[in-house]
Amino acid sequence: MTNNKKTLLITGSTGFIGSHLVEKLVDKYHIVALVPSSDIGMRPLPKDACIEYAGIEDFDLVKEIISKHQPKVIVHLGAITPVRYSFENPGVYQKINYLATINLVESAAKIKDFEKFVFASTMETYGWQSVKKPFKENLFLNPDSPYAVSKVAAEKYIQMLARAFGFPAVILKACNTFGRKNEKDYIVEHIITEMLAGRSPQLGTPQAIRDLMYVSDHVNGYVKAIEFEMPGTEEIKEKLEENQIAFTFNIGNGYQLTMKQLAEKIGDIIGFKGEIKTGFPKSYPWRPSTADYLSLDASYASQILNWKPEISLEQGLQKSIEFWKDNL
Repeated sequence: MTNNKKTLLITGSTGFIGSHLVEKLVDKYHIVALVPSSDIGMRPLPKDACIEYAGIEDFDLVKEIISKHQPKVIVHLGAITPVRYSFENPGVYQKINYLATINLVESAAKIKDFEKFVFASTMETYGWQSVKKPFKENLFLNPDSPYAVSKVAAEKYIQMLARAFGFPAVILKACNTFGRKNEKDYIVEHIITEMLAGRSPQLGTPQAIRDLMYVSDHVNGYVKAIEFEMPGTEEIKEKLEENQIAFTFNIGNGYQLTMKQLAEKIGDIIGFKGEIKTGFPKSYPWRPSTADYLSLDASYASQILNWKPEISLEQGLQKSIEFWKDNL
C-alpha cells in the first residue's frame, strides 16, 4: 500500500482503454502501470502513476514486478489485438495473449490476500454462431481467428484456476469500441476521418453486423468490475461448480448494425455525399474468415455489476466527429 491507497496493477496501460482507465483511477488507487518500452511516449500517463517498464511477454520481469508491488487487484488489458494479423503470426498471439496471461494469474495467485484479477476478453471469442440475436455469456465459443483462440484459451485457464482454487477473477467481453484520439485505422475512426477529408471510406465487410460502444462506457465496465465485491474462496468454487461463467460478463449495447449502415449513419451526421467503397484494399492483410454477426446482450452485467451504457451510438459518434473535426 502507498499513502493508504490500494495498489492496482494495470497491463496495457498505454493502450486505448488502459490509458483512459489509469487516468480515471489514479486519484483513488496507487496505480502500477506496466508499460512495454516500445510504448514510451505513445500515450502520456499521469505523473502520480508508478510506471514499470516491461512487456507482458517478459515473464520473469513481470513476476518480479508483481512480487515487488504486491497489488491487491490486477487489471489485465495488455494484448496484441489486430485480428487480421493473427492469421500470419499465430504463435506471437498465443505467447502474448495466452501464455503471458498464465504468467500473470499464477503470479497473482501467490499474493497474500489478493482480491481480484480482471481480464479483458472480447466478443470475438463467440465467433461463428447460428443464433442472430445479441449473445448471452452461456453460448458455446466458436473462435474464428488465432486472436480469438488466444483469448478463449486465456479465459479457460482463468476459469479453471478459479474453479479449482477459488482464484478471484472477473472476465469482461467487450464489443467494438470507438472514441480513439490516436489511431485512424479502426472502423469508426477510419470512416469519420476519411469522410471529413472528403475521401470515400472503404469497407472490407459491409454486411458484417457489429455491436458498438463509446470508450467511456467501456472504461466504466472495468471500474464496475474493480468495485465488484468477490465472494470468498469457497463460495467462488461453489458458484463456478453451478455455473462456469458466473464471473464472466458481456459489456455492450446490443446494437446490430451492418458496417454499411454504420457508414451511412456517420455520413448523415457529417453531411457526406460521396461514395462508400466496399472490398478490402490490395494492401490489406489477408483474413480468410470473419464472423458475420457479433452483438452482445449485457443484461447479466447490468444485474450483477450494476453496469449500464450511458452514451448512445449517436452521442458517441457526434463526440468522435467533433474531436476529429478539430484534430484531423
